Amino acid sequence: MIVDRRAGSKDLYAPLLQARIKPLELGDLTYGDIHIQGNGPGGCPWNIGIEHKKIPDMIQSIDTGRLVGHQLPGMLDSFNETWIVLEGEWRVGSHGEIMVRRERGWSSLSGGRSQSSMASTLLGFLITVQTRLGVKVWHSTTQEMTVAFLSALNRWWTAKEYDEHRSHLAFDTSSSLTLISKPSLVRRVAKELPGIGWERSGTVARHFGSVIDLATATETEWAEIEGIGKTMAKRIVNAIDGGK
Repeated sequence: MIVDRRAGSKDLYAPLLQARIKPLELGDLTYGDIHIQGNGPGGCPWNIGIEHKKIPDMIQSIDTGRLVGHQLPGMLDSFNETWIVLEGEWRVGSHGEIMVRRERGWSSLSGGRSQSSMASTLLGFLITVQTRLGVKVWHSTTQEMTVAFLSALNRWWTAKEYDEHRSHLAFDTSSSLTLISKPSLVRRVAKELPGIGWERSGTVARHFGSVIDLATATETEWAEIEGIGKTMAKRIVNAIDGGK
């Protein structure tokens, strides 16, 4: 994990260091506050960029247009995955304004009802960047929660290979519900191959008519499948051959 050395970003370095995240270093990032390089699909390196914003900074960035006009375009171009981590405790006031907690209690963020400090503006912005740009958003109320999330995110991307994350494939066994259709044998075999996983196994199952076709396919035939290049095809055939 690399933490940008600029003021603001580097405030997270000491808490992250205390959380024993390794490797961890200060560096110069053109975009974003934090960079994680993890294990992506097919064994490829995967770059994750995180922009850390506190509530007042976020509102100012929305108001000036800097976030969508400069920071996010640069991050989307530089990283495979972009996150915004929004930090700060807030709630909606009686007039729809953003209220933040201060030493003397809750008060309006801006002291007035400007459009940029309305909760609807912030929420609308976050929905838009997630829906239209594919940016992921995490909200934490404290720095401790931010550090915990960043630690978990770093661990998710670096502790395992991408296809080893399978908790999303668990079936509901709490009732008598049954699957509408049982996954084919071809698909169940395909999902165990390197770089395939559950989602891509469907494409493989549609390409090969049987397990025999799958097992005897050449690297060229594997490379013809969408999302599987020459490198992954070689790894798959090698795995089928017993690693020879």
